[in-house]
Amino acid sequence: MKVPETMLRQIFVTEYGCHLWLGTLTEKGYGRVTRKQKGRKVHRLLWEMTGRDLPEYVPGGKQLDHLCLDKSCCNPAHIELVTQLTNMQRRAAGRSHCKNGHELTDANTVIRHNYKACKQCDRAAVDRRTGKERPPGWLHPSERTYCDHGHLWETNAAYKSTGYRYCRACARLSHAKWKEKGN
Repeated sequence: MKVPETMLRQIFVTEYGCHLWLGTLTEKGYGRVTRKQKGRKVHRLLWEMTGRDLPEYVPGGKQLDHLCLDKSCCNPAHIELVTQLTNMQRRAAGRSHCKNGHELTDANTVIRHNYKACKQCDRAAVDRRTGKERPPGWLHPSERTYCDHGHLWETNAAYKSTGYRYCRACARLSHAKWKEKGN
């Protein structure tokens, strides 16, 4: 099927081969066009125009994935039919920052259900669910460099068999106080 001239005027081809849609975009950034009084996503429409079948949407089923990671691209050569899990893994692998702007480094990420999540945002989500409110500047114990009494973790950390981290200097002080009481 031939792409209508009115649609071709709305496409800008980049040096990388992306066909960027210059017309109306959805809230999520996908190209959108009205065809036969029905709103359609441009990349889906062009996929069908190349003679390929588009399966009905099923959660966890097959869906179109932009290999170039640009949602406004409608080049069928940049689109592949993959499972939802594959699509989400590719999207997460291509991200360098979370939606709130925190950099996604190895030290700042946690993997939740095969998805890379920012520790700050993940913690904030848990706090919202549990109703907790943390003071500004609060750090998770695993991120702190000093114990509550100011001893450097690097030289004073010890671990119990349960994995609990404790400060050796604080433990020595506590034991000395305990002995002074005559125990």
